[in-house]
Amino acid sequence: MVTISDEEQREYLRLKDEHAKIGRGEIEGIVVCLKRGYLFSSFDKKAISIAKNLGVEVITAGVIFKGLIVKGIAMKEEVLKIIRDIENSDNRVLEVEL
Repeated sequence: MVTISDEEQREYLRLKDEHAKIGRGEIEGIVVCLKRGYLFSSFDKKAISIAKNLGVEVITAGVIFKGLIVKGIAMKEEVLKIIRDIENSDNRVLEVEL
């Protein structure tokens, strides 16, 4: 959970009107990353495209998952389970190369 500033709230409201086709959580995440200089990640291709167009640096889920394995934080089997769990809970198929 993140508390957003007044400036971030105004930017959120502006973007929400401009980009009604992506979720509110995605928009809020983009705004926080934009204003605070954080990396943005999402499974929503449209949200990723919007973030890039706004100048937000994007990191893909595949890079995050691969990093978990490379750094020894998680085994490949554990990451595959995380991916399956996300696919099941979000009812989507993730295209991730490990």
